[in-house]
Amino acid sequence: MARAHSTHVWVGFLATAFLPLAACSMDPFQGPAATPTRASSGGANASHHAQIITTTFPTDDLVVASLVATDPPYRADSKGQQDSTNAIEAALMDCYRAGGGVVWLPAGGYRVSSSLYVPPHVTLRGDRRDPDTGSGSYGTVILAVVPSGGETDPGLFRISGSAGVNGLTIFYPNQSISNPVSYPYAFEILGSLLNGDGYMAATVENVTLLNAYRGISAGAGAVHETHRIRNVKGTALLTAMYLQDSADVSRNEDVKFSAGYWSNLDPSLSNVKPAEAQIDAWTRVHATGMRMGGLDWDQFMNLTFSDFNVGVDMAPPRRVGMTASLFGINVRNSHVAFHVIGPDVYPWFGLNIANSVLQANQGPNAVALQIDGDQPQASVLLNNVTLGGGAGTALQVNGNLYVALTNCTFDSWSGPYAVTASRGTVALEGTTFLQPLSAATRGVDLLPGLSSATVLGRCRTPLPGASSTSNVRHMMPLPTALPTTLTRFSMR
Repeated sequence: MARAHSTHVWVGFLATAFLPLAACSMDPFQGPAATPTRASSGGANASHHAQIITTTFPTDDLVVASLVATDPPYRADSKGQQDSTNAIEAALMDCYRAGGGVVWLPAGGYRVSSSLYVPPHVTLRGDRRDPDTGSGSYGTVILAVVPSGGETDPGLFRISGSAGVNGLTIFYPNQSISNPVSYPYAFEILGSLLNGDGYMAATVENVTLLNAYRGISAGAGAVHETHRIRNVKGTALLTAMYLQDSADVSRNEDVKFSAGYWSNLDPSLSNVKPAEAQIDAWTRVHATGMRMGGLDWDQFMNLTFSDFNVGVDMAPPRRVGMTASLFGINVRNSHVAFHVIGPDVYPWFGLNIANSVLQANQGPNAVALQIDGDQPQASVLLNNVTLGGGAGTALQVNGNLYVALTNCTFDSWSGPYAVTASRGTVALEGTTFLQPLSAATRGVDLLPGLSSATVLGRCRTPLPGASSTSNVRHMMPLPTALPTTLTRFSMR
């Protein structure tokens, strides 16, 4: 009896105290629905029992739900024929009033016609197939038949603090690549926009955005902190992610946006899908992978943005400049892979970018890493980053910041120099140039206006017989007296 009582207590505790926000999967209109196994939580509310869910698709956690949105009295329609907006909303609010927990949305297609609010301490969870694994049903699919709207209109899911969404696939049936429809963000982390409960620890994870116009925003309307965005895949036509005003250490990891999620749409959902080339033609001109501003020590790991006009861009902060660590950032087939704006960076700190690939080869004057604007006390530090990808210029420093590259590689560029620097301070150490170097195709161009430049080690090229000294041109005024000048050029 003691063991049975212990099991009973722990199931109830998991359902009401913890919000399981880990990997999940899905299955829409077809396939067997996941089976709830009911275990009494001992609560007085008969509609709020803890249930261990047997999912259709693999998860990396035990799914424990408080409510099932397809059960009475909610009866959300998993066949996608009736509007399920009110049913899902009622289940979310009942869960909130009961003290929080998880609302389970079984595999199926659910028509949603207006914005849904996920209240504090509540998670809406579905059954999701990873779109990169297998075929057939996607699992829990939200059929977003919402009105068109702009960036500041309410998102499809508005997520409060200590709340989240997990295991959902979003599909906009009325979206068109020939005439794209503007929609607000699919997932909107609100911050303290509504009340104190909305401030921190919101989560978006294990979600797929098949054809979003705008993907995920966090803090667009109010300050927040410690959000978590994890395991996101999809196609976005204008902005995949917009992150703003995070007061402390939010985490963003395992994110991948490209045209293929819409162009390879599974016929179980729709037989109508655009070609990948059509989507790329639009996003390479109009779209941005990620915009960010005012972030405080945010962490980024393993983010990929393919075929965007700008891969990563910065936005003016509302409170303070941003500082962040970015690891494993991969931008391909862009016009500008990464754009740093000096005044938007926090002084005395800055950005750390490591183990990343920044490639730009779309349109005239493509730049892999472009640095503009002045913030003399801020730094941009790169370690083991590959830049170029056919860009006109791989690194272009136009702003007054400290820019340092350690063990970085310039793979290919179409202009006369891989690096041009006209302002600030630049330091290169252990740099490799993979493209053959010559008098016409050099590595580094140091221009008037640059405060100082240091090239340490050797600017290496794998070609035998190539000269490292012919790799650098400097037009900086050389110092007449080192103690009295800030201008320094050294090379060894």
